[in-house]
Amino acid sequence: MESTDHTALNDAIISIQAKYLRSLDQHLEHFSNLLTCIDTDQEAAHAIVKIKERAHRIYGLAGTIGLEQLGENAKQVEITAAKLDQATTKSRAQSEELASLVEGLLDYIKDLQHSYLGPSDLLP
Repeated sequence: MESTDHTALNDAIISIQAKYLRSLDQHLEHFSNLLTCIDTDQEAAHAIVKIKERAHRIYGLAGTIGLEQLGENAKQVEITAAKLDQATTKSRAQSEELASLVEGLLDYIKDLQHSYLGPSDLLP
């Protein structure tokens, strides 16, 4: 009986993880749009704040449902965006570091989606 309970719990966790990973599609598009704004003077500050907020949301839930590495990657994006947001002068190197971390996070999300989800679960 205990083995059956463990299997049911494991199946439930995997189901939650898969549902969560499908929901990340919305973040993929938003992050991509925000990255294009980082280099524009008028929209950079807003984009950095939005990147920080989105990364925080991912970080907050990912570890809770057993996707610790995803959470850690999002945490690094959040920390870097927060530092850039607080900087009085924003250097090109800081913007490039943030963009690189966001791109790495997006790649990691896509890899997780392909690992956890079947082809029919992924958007075209």
